[in-house]
Amino acid sequence: MKRLVCQGRNSCEKQIQFWRTNKVKMPKNSRHNLTETMENSQLAHIENEIAMKNAINDVTKNGLAIRLAATKFGVSKSALHRKVLKYKTFSGESQNFNFARQHGFKSVFTIEEENLLSEYLLQASRMCYGLTLKDTQELAYRYAIANEKHIPQSWTANKMAGIEWVHLFMQTKWQELSGFIYLESDILT
Repeated sequence: MKRLVCQGRNSCEKQIQFWRTNKVKMPKNSRHNLTETMENSQLAHIENEIAMKNAINDVTKNGLAIRLAATKFGVSKSALHRKVLKYKTFSGESQNFNFARQHGFKSVFTIEEENLLSEYLLQASRMCYGLTLKDTQELAYRYAIANEKHIPQSWTANKMAGIEWVHLFMQTKWQELSGFIYLESDILT
């Protein structure tokens, strides 16, 4: 396929006409396809979560073998085995058990706890008691200790949350915390 280069108005019109006549396709993952792919991925995660929940219930309550339950519900045998072991050690609090897939890094707080933390930061800011970046790190550390969360060793050594965690927290909560402003002494360059 010959590539045309624009050199003046007439040349550009020729190039546009060339692309239209040859009906060049968009890249494989155009923006539309990417959003569609992400939506399909989210649906697949939900379907997998439901299938995993049903498979675990069949194994634990009905005594079905792990291999049979895995083939019946279309989930991985190894993943089902891991989840069944976790479910059994989780004991009586089965309604709080997470059946979904876990990707990426382990988060310190749940979504609800992060929402409570962001609400606290906003309320403190509204009362003209804006927290510095260091205060926010210390608050997150104390909040994790109070809730008996599993935290990284660097948090324990420094007695505060890591700077990466704070930046990621602020990125994910930027819409909620748009009114929350750090003191000027905390602005990083």
